[in-house]
Amino acid sequence: MQAAKIGIYAFCFLVEVAHAAPSKQHVEPAAPRKLDAGILGASVVATPTPTQAGTSAKVNRSKSIANDESVLDAKAEKDLLSTMSSLSVVISKTPPGPGRDRLVLNRAIANNRYGRQKLISAKRYALTDEIKRYLNAAIADADLLINNPKTTRDMVIMAHDVAATSALYLEKNDLSRAHFLEELKLNPPPEKAGRIGLTLAEQDFNQGNYAEAARFYTTYFSKMTPKWKELSLYKLGWCAINTKQPEQAQAYFLKIAHAASPTGIGRDAIRDLAFLTSSKSGSVPEVISTQQKIPKIEDQTIYLSDVLANMEALNFPNEHAQIADRLLQIEKNPVERVTILLSQIRMQKKAYASVAHLRAYTVTADYIQKLDGKSLKAVLAKHQTSLEVESENIFRAYIDTYAGRVKTLEGAVQTPPQLFSALKFQLQFYRKYFVAAAHFPIVIELWENLCIDNKDWAGVDEITQYIISDQPRLGILLENAYLNQIAALDELNSDPARRSSRLKEYVEKFPKSARWPQVAKWYAQIEMAAEHYDVALSYWSKLMTAEASDDNFYQLQFCRFKLADYNAVLEDPRNKTFLKPQSHLMDLYRETSLKVAELSKANDPARYRRAIEEFISLSTDPAKTRIARLDYLNYLIANNLPDEAYQRYTALPADEKKAPAYANFKNDIWKKAIEKEIYELAIKIAPSPQQLILSTMLAGHPVNPKDLDALSHAETAYYIGLYALFEPDYAIRFLKNSSVGGSSRDLLVLAYRMKYNQWQLIRNAELEKALGKKYAFAEVGSETLQIEKDINSVRFPDLSKLGPKRQASAVERNLTTVRQFRKDTLKAIKGKSPETQFHVLEKMEQLENKMAQFLLSSPVPAGLTPEQTTEYQGALKGAADEFTQQGQQFKLLADKSKEGMDKGRLWLAARTLPQPDMGDWVWPDGITKNEKLQSVFKIAKNGNLIGAMALLDFNRTSELPTDEAFFQVRTGTILQSKPSDTLRIYLLEELEKSKQQKLIEKWATMTKHPIPEAL
Repeated sequence: MQAAKIGIYAFCFLVEVAHAAPSKQHVEPAAPRKLDAGILGASVVATPTPTQAGTSAKVNRSKSIANDESVLDAKAEKDLLSTMSSLSVVISKTPPGPGRDRLVLNRAIANNRYGRQKLISAKRYALTDEIKRYLNAAIADADLLINNPKTTRDMVIMAHDVAATSALYLEKNDLSRAHFLEELKLNPPPEKAGRIGLTLAEQDFNQGNYAEAARFYTTYFSKMTPKWKELSLYKLGWCAINTKQPEQAQAYFLKIAHAASPTGIGRDAIRDLAFLTSSKSGSVPEVISTQQKIPKIEDQTIYLSDVLANMEALNFPNEHAQIADRLLQIEKNPVERVTILLSQIRMQKKAYASVAHLRAYTVTADYIQKLDGKSLKAVLAKHQTSLEVESENIFRAYIDTYAGRVKTLEGAVQTPPQLFSALKFQLQFYRKYFVAAAHFPIVIELWENLCIDNKDWAGVDEITQYIISDQPRLGILLENAYLNQIAALDELNSDPARRSSRLKEYVEKFPKSARWPQVAKWYAQIEMAAEHYDVALSYWSKLMTAEASDDNFYQLQFCRFKLADYNAVLEDPRNKTFLKPQSHLMDLYRETSLKVAELSKANDPARYRRAIEEFISLSTDPAKTRIARLDYLNYLIANNLPDEAYQRYTALPADEKKAPAYANFKNDIWKKAIEKEIYELAIKIAPSPQQLILSTMLAGHPVNPKDLDALSHAETAYYIGLYALFEPDYAIRFLKNSSVGGSSRDLLVLAYRMKYNQWQLIRNAELEKALGKKYAFAEVGSETLQIEKDINSVRFPDLSKLGPKRQASAVERNLTTVRQFRKDTLKAIKGKSPETQFHVLEKMEQLENKMAQFLLSSPVPAGLTPEQTTEYQGALKGAADEFTQQGQQFKLLADKSKEGMDKGRLWLAARTLPQPDMGDWVWPDGITKNEKLQSVFKIAKNGNLIGAMALLDFNRTSELPTDEAFFQVRTGTILQSKPSDTLRIYLLEELEKSKQQKLIEKWATMTKHPIPEAL
């Protein structure tokens, strides 16, 4: 990865702009200067030149020689003005004479002093009318004295001096000069003569009269003060220069160098001496000779420094190098040594990359870097700007060469790698000392880009680290520094933690950068590699806002997937835009659906189903699809959705159904359908005849006899046994047409018992036909005989309502009928059951008693005497006694029959346990929570005891592992349906055969019935 680069040569153009304006230092080779004082830049005070003559500055210099130019304070100035006023008053009242002349002279001096004071203190040395008035007044007073023949010599000298200096300040040089010359004729004191001579010499020098000036400097030299003498020697040197006598000038300057200079002129003299001795090529021997004539080492150092500066200005590189080496041997001051080294750099400067230029720069840089803190501070205080400029100059030359914009003449030794190495050294030095430089950011950027261009990744890392390390002035470079350091760390393939840190800092600092999306991607990928998916997710979310691309969306979704935020993956509305077949995002989407299915399978059915169905619909992997479908079908079964499982199963490809995993699948669906009471589905999917029959029974449908015929005898007998108990007609019909082996007759008997509710079957035509006449029918049971019907048909009308004939007919008819029935009854009940005999005999007993009462209720015929009436009534009673006695006989016979009947009833009563209160029934523990057994109860409650018992038997092994628990449920379930007496007898026998005596005892106790004796 490469970070974005800033143009490698941008710096060059910026430097060119910076150098378009003049700088404090000469950065280009200077042209040779004319041989005059101006080229050296002598100080204003000490270096008058012909070209400067006549300027106010130079005039003032002459004035300063001629007069004291100290400034008065306000009080002194006021006092001086007062003095002038007083003098004028006194003079006006004083008669002519020496006293008055003295007063006039004093007033002239005061006016001169006051006028000079005003001029010196005026802005820009402005010669105002007021100043002119005072100076002209001074000249006028001086002229009075000069023109008075009685004025003393000394006063005339003083008058000329006042007039000359006043004229000087009034810039009347001719008048001033005339007065000075007249004053000299009067032979003034030596010191005054020396001053006047120097003043006149300066005027001539300034006007270019060098010979006349030299005469005055020489003539009055002995009368001058030491300070004036030094100035005169210096000006004599320049007179010699301007009159083409350089050797004479050197002599004057050396003379000054040998003297202890009380002013700064000595320094100027040495400088000008250096100019004189080094202004031509090949002057090194002369320079060395002159150096040796200067007594003081410090002055030699000054001299050679000036020589070096002049050679630099004249562009004498060879001579300059020799003098610089010589100077460095004696110069110990670090500041001055750096001055020399900088001069060497400038002398070796080229527009292209030069080894000599680099060497000079390297020597300077090495020297500076070795300085102690104090010395370094002093050097930078003076030379920082120059060092900065020279650093930028050499950058420019090397960059132009590196860029191919200029051709180097040293190609053999300045290859691109060498140029880069040199630039790197230069830039390192610059960075160390010029942080505050105007071009500092540009230079740092240059360094950074050079390292990139040269694939110096360690260098890139170093400089970008410098930029990043909170450099206040480098904010403009900060973003690219991050990018370039990231690139460097990539190339170096080291320290991934730093790279990650930089990426993180970048994305946090530059969220609005055009490069932010790319860097954010890199950082997000690192966080993903570190499994910091929450951090990565935040960046992919921002990236999607900045650039909604396929890859960004995939990465966003991948992080969500890793963070188990599966809902976000599946429900993001942007899926509609980015989901494409055969894409990584589609693969992720499918895997997310599968993951959601796995996680929600246990506790969120709706979510599981949506997810698994989506996965199946989108999956392109046949193997995974088969696994998912199988899992889904198993889930549907496990979650009580067998009907849907069956629908999906039937929709499977035929080859997939043949897979081993589906070998028992229909059976599993069938079991679940049974468990969830979806019996119609169970009928539809039943894998076997037995399961079909069970499903049909549970659904409450009659079983197709053909299905039963397909079973073994034992299996058929089981199902017919259920029908015999609860739907005996079905069992009877089946058994009439089919055989279940040896148990067929037993099942038929059981069915008839349930049908007739007779445990001991009583013979009838149907039973005789079905079971045979030899079947041991019970001797119990009541049969309605014809004789009983006949007896019931006898009627006894109300005789009182009948006439006599009809009364007699009715009585006669009933007597005959009853006496006949008496005979027929005994024949009719012969061989019949006690119940039948009892009913007939009981009916006959009732009939005999009714006949007796009928006779006794006969009305007495009318017309009978009392004796006849008594006789008649006695005859009736005798007739009635017959029937009463016969009634008693029939009662005796009925009682005997009842004894036999009661014996059978007692046996059945003992075997018939009453219907219990089921609230007290003993059920197995946990039965209310057992869904399968609750299904049994539900079926039974709906009146389908066949289905209930079949389901109970089906679940017996898994749900009721003990016989005790099984019979508690089986017996209790049937009893809840309030079965017939016969069925309760069957239940008792079943419990007895299964040795469930405790349950029998519990049942008997609940119903307060004696515990039946075991058969």
